[in-house]
Amino acid sequence: MTPRPRPGVSVNPVTVTGSDRSDLEIRAARAGQPADLWLELFAAADLLDAGASQVQWTETIQSGDGMMSLPQHVYSPAVCSIEAQLYELQVIVPFDWMTWDRARYAGADGLVGAPVADAARLATAVVQGERFCDQALPARRSRGGYPEGAIDLDHH
Repeated sequence: MTPRPRPGVSVNPVTVTGSDRSDLEIRAARAGQPADLWLELFAAADLLDAGASQVQWTETIQSGDGMMSLPQHVYSPAVCSIEAQLYELQVIVPFDWMTWDRARYAGADGLVGAPVADAARLATAVVQGERFCDQALPARRSRGGYPEGAIDLDHH
């Protein structure tokens, strides 16, 4: 399921623009967002149940002429809402996420004490990683890999 942003909000893949955003630029973009949008993001994150599946798979479909449509995953409304809100809040930032060392923030407490910019970078790496690896988002959550700060950026 594709994220559904509010009208007028772009949800395009982030590209590296030749220079990554600095920590200061990321903090400034985050700070300029309305508080109600942050509350919506936190509310959507609260709807995620660690024990519940956040993804369903479609069935394989074979047409009369033998063509097959392979199964694909469809994320829960909560996951789609979070992804759209991360874009809307400008948490998904341009930087070279493929080479960034996100392993230092593994586990549920990995972002404790980390800069806000690194929380945004981790969110970007996870969301962008999904484009290259099906189910990167639920896999990350099932490993305890959504550190509190990845969603709760306001407290960093």
